[in-house]
Amino acid sequence: MKRLALILVFIISGCSVGYKKTPENITWTTWNEGNGQVIVRLPNADPTSFIAIDESYGKDRFRVYFEGKEIEGADPETFQTIRWYFSKDSRAAYYREKEIVGASVSHFTPVGSGGYSKDHNGVFYQVLKVEGADQTTFEAKSFWGKDKNNCYFTSKKSECRQHAN
Repeated sequence: MKRLALILVFIISGCSVGYKKTPENITWTTWNEGNGQVIVRLPNADPTSFIAIDESYGKDRFRVYFEGKEIEGADPETFQTIRWYFSKDSRAAYYREKEIVGASVSHFTPVGSGGYSKDHNGVFYQVLKVEGADQTTFEAKSFWGKDKNNCYFTSKKSECRQHAN
């Protein structure tokens, strides 16, 4: 039984995901079945000011990172995570490490759990604007969205089916 417990501890600790900080550098570690453990070094990160926000997001006094990739233009002082890979700062909203162009930061909110968001100007799927979607009536279930006029699969209009209702 002890042997099994030790093996489980070894497997779980070897599969850890997130940021690691040493006095010399910052790395982001992930694990997948195809490549095993993958370690990404963040060469521009400042080890003296770096903090891990969670296992996906981190920041230092100069930059913000998502899974080891810099979020271009993000402001570390005002940056905050929202949920489901959405985040924002005082200037822009983001999905993962990419800016959602045209999104209003002050009115931005994720919708459902499949990558949709909206503001007072429109609806977005990840970083793409969902053309024609009505933000006041828009609802989402996973990759499907629906408003008073149409149904959507990701960012495209689609036939309304039972799972979109």
